Amino acid sequence: VAVGYLATRWGGAIAGSLPAAPVGVFLGGLLLAALANVFARFVHRPGAVVREPGILLLVPGSVGFRSVSFLLERDTTLSMDTGLLLITLLVSLVAGLMFGDLLVSPRRSL
Repeated sequence: VAVGYLATRWGGAIAGSLPAAPVGVFLGGLLLAALANVFARFVHRPGAVVREPGILLLVPGSVGFRSVSFLLERDTTLSMDTGLLLITLLVSLVAGLMFGDLLVSPRRSL
C-alpha cells in the first residue's frame, strides 16, 4: 500500500506541478496491481487483500469534492476543469491497475 502511495507522489513530482498528476496515479496503480499479484502468488492469499486498501489511498476523492465545492460557489469554469481532472485521474488509475495485471498475471483466472 505504501509503495503505491509513494509511487504516486514520486510520479506526480516528476510529471508535473500537480501533486496527484495522472502519470503518478498511473504508476501507483501499476505498481499496486503488480505487487498485489506477486503477493497472491507467494502467500497463496487473494491479491485483493493488498490491492483494495491501496486503491482507497489512490482514489481522488478530494478532487471530486473540490469540483462540487467550486460548482456550489458558482465558479463553473474551475468546477469543470477540476471535474475533468477527476475523470483523467480515475481513467489513469484504472489503466494502471489493468496494466499491472498484464505485467504480473494473477494467481489464477476467475
